Amino acid sequence: MKNKDNYILLISIILLITLIISLGSLTKEKNNNGTDEKILKTIPPQINSSNYTGIIYEWLYITSLDEGYRNSYETLLLVEESFKGILNYNSCELSNKSYSTLMRCLPYDIDGTKVYLGNLDLSSYVGRKVEVFGKLNTFELNGQELTEIWPERIIPI
Repeated sequence: MKNKDNYILLISIILLITLIISLGSLTKEKNNNGTDEKILKTIPPQINSSNYTGIIYEWLYITSLDEGYRNSYETLLLVEESFKGILNYNSCELSNKSYSTLMRCLPYDIDGTKVYLGNLDLSSYVGRKVEVFGKLNTFELNGQELTEIWPERIIPI
């Protein structure tokens, strides 16, 4: 009976230490809207079976970081969906120097579908497989039909 109690105690201690280490990369910060939320400051390497460290990823709520973006997001009367894929960076260099101010240069895409983020920087997620929960917005701009993902939150997977 005593060995069983010692075993349970040892497992509990290991789980507690793992939890403390996992939460070490998360810090509380004041966001633009004045609320305290956990923000993942750095994105560790993608988890796979060979380098699993027990790190728990949390959703980064994009709509909580920029009030203007949140207001625009909420006005889209579209169904929220889940999108999975590799987040890529596009330099937006245009070969034709004569372009209008209505042309959109979105620096991020997920497997070819542009991702609209306003002025937010997601460079620490580039090249990683992510899951995005948001709205797929299709609209016409300057005679072109455009399709963009407007994310509400993102997490590396």
